[in-house]
This record gives sequence, structure tokens and C-alpha cells, in this order.
Amino acid sequence: MNTVKAIELFNSWQGEGQNLGKFITFLRFKACKLPFHKTLCPFCDTRLKMKMNTEFEVTKEQLLSALNSTNYSLCITGGEPGLYLNQIKEILDNFKLNHLEIETNGLNLRQLGDMLISYKEKHPDCYISINLSPKFWDESSLVNYIDLLDKIKMQIVNLINVKLVVSIENKELTDKFLMIMRKNELHIKYSNKIFLMPMGTNMSQIMENSSACIDLAAKYFLNITARIHILYNFI
Repeated sequence: MNTVKAIELFNSWQGEGQNLGKFITFLRFKACKLPFHKTLCPFCDTRLKMKMNTEFEVTKEQLLSALNSTNYSLCITGGEPGLYLNQIKEILDNFKLNHLEIETNGLNLRQLGDMLISYKEKHPDCYISINLSPKFWDESSLVNYIDLLDKIKMQIVNLINVKLVVSIENKELTDKFLMIMRKNELHIKYSNKIFLMPMGTNMSQIMENSSACIDLAAKYFLNITARIHILYNFI
């Protein structure tokens, strides 16, 4: 394997989503880009890391050493992994993983999905999850995400878990997103695969936004996920 450039390689617990609490290796890429916006998220909780951390070359031996401690469980995050398809392919071509998560905003989702389908065919025992976190703060991008979720092929849908970050400020827009999903019967397509979590980079912000998250989860019968890496301070 050629080296891959990243800004972080570490072992910790998955702090959110379907696999909350799992001990896993994290590989973080630096750059980010959104599929339906020209600017980055105003509420990004990793902006400082992306700006301040310097990229370094991760060798096969370094990644192997980290994976040996987590039963070959890997979470690729960012930044935006959709910008790093060649590097992800390099990793997949050289490692037989037992557990793989990729956290993405949906950039190049179809290409990423096809790559993971191919990997799943070669390694059927590997658990794979595309942790899709739509980033919308206007109705235009909201509609674009609905269209993406609607038209993606079922083989990729089977790998997707949707994570929505909810705040008091975006509650109304998130409500509209979930309402359109239900109207288009996407709640059936993504049954039990949607997780709501409160926005925040500290415990105070998370508690402040929890009521908005709980309200929407109750309204649409959806899953709630904590953000234990923030609550327990093991970022």
C-alpha cells in the first residue's frame, strides 16, 4: 500500500450513531467539500482540526498497528472522505476489515457506494456502514438531499445510516426534511436507519438542543443518538 495523507490516526470509541460505544480506529482526512453548498458548514465541529492539523503520511504499518488493537475496525472520517476515493480504495485493496464505517456528507456518494459494494462482495463478513450526515441550511440543498436519497440504488441504501444534527435553530428546516421524506415514503426505504442527534461542541450546547432533537424523534418515531465523545470528553 502506498501511504495515505491524513491529519489524525487514533483509536477511540465511536461517539454517535448506530455503533455508539464501539472501540474503533479513526482515520481523519483534512479537506472538506459539500455536495450542494460552496461554503463549509457554519456549525462544523471539526473546522479547527481541519485548519490547524498538518497532514502526515500514514504507512501501511502504522494503520496495521492501530487496527490490531480494534479487531480490524475502521472509521474513515474528515473533512470529507468523498474527496479521497483513491486513498480509500488503496486502503480497501490492502486490508481485510471486520468493520468499516465511512462518515460522509454525501459527496460522490454513488462512487463511494459502488466501491463499498464491491468490497462487500469480496468480504461478505465485513460490516459496512455509510454514515450519511446531510448538511443543509436552506430549502434548495434540502431538496437536493431528498433527491439523492430517493434515487440512490438499493444496494447502496442497504449500507446507509442517516445522521441528522438537530438544533433549536434548524428544527423547523429539519422537520420539513423529515416531512418530505415521509411524504415520498423514504421513511420506509430508510426504516430504522435514521438517527437524530443534538448539535453542539460541548455539554451545554448539547443539552440546550436536546429538546428539539427529542421532539422530532418523537414526532417521526426515529432513533436518537447521544454524542458520548463530547459528553464523556474522549474526542
